[in-house]
Amino acid sequence: MLLFAHGVVAMQLVEFFYGMVTATEVAYYAYIYSVVSTQHYQRVTSYCRSVTLAAATVAAVLGQLLVSLAHVSYFSLNAITLASVSLAFLCAFFLPMPQRSMFFHRRDGPEPVPGPQPPAGSIHCSKYYSEYTVKLSIQKLD
Repeated sequence: MLLFAHGVVAMQLVEFFYGMVTATEVAYYAYIYSVVSTQHYQRVTSYCRSVTLAAATVAAVLGQLLVSLAHVSYFSLNAITLASVSLAFLCAFFLPMPQRSMFFHRRDGPEPVPGPQPPAGSIHCSKYYSEYTVKLSIQKLD
């Protein structure tokens, strides 16, 4: 956009849309975490992050090759980008709705988090407050 428009208003629009993209990325990860079991969070996060970084790398290299070797104009690159983003936006409508929410209207208890168990001789209790779970572990004093 800054190739065709100059000034403060153009920069404000660029910053606005950058903020929207950042917020969309947060919503994307929240959606992913709401449809995946907590046991798979680390693996899913690594897959999503890897695909995002690989796609950005491929897009940058492809854009550079198109400009350098095929002499494609910047306007054409912007049109390709707009078409790709629009297609991704339309695909989002076909994603399944989450069956459970991470934060609101949670009916079931929290899923067990894989990891070490409390040490023997400790008292482990759970207290539910609103939608948030507070877990306390009290060690037995000798």
